[in-house]
Amino acid sequence: MIRLERFTESNISDLLSELNRHDIRFLYQFGGINYQFPLDYLQIKQTMDNKSNLLFNVLDDEDKSVGHC
Repeated sequence: MIRLERFTESNISDLLSELNRHDIRFLYQFGGINYQFPLDYLQIKQTMDNKSNLLFNVLDDEDKSVGHC
């Protein structure tokens, strides 16, 4: 079973670490035209600061992060 929790600034480094293992095509699948490669802290923070965006961290039964949405 998985659960969603609100994405916070403390999750940014995990997200960047995961996404930066991939190429620009993967980033495009993740964020479409909203981001520029390579993704960085400022781009994520700007997305978080926009109150119309809802960002989540996906956790498994052991509270391990298994994704982001």
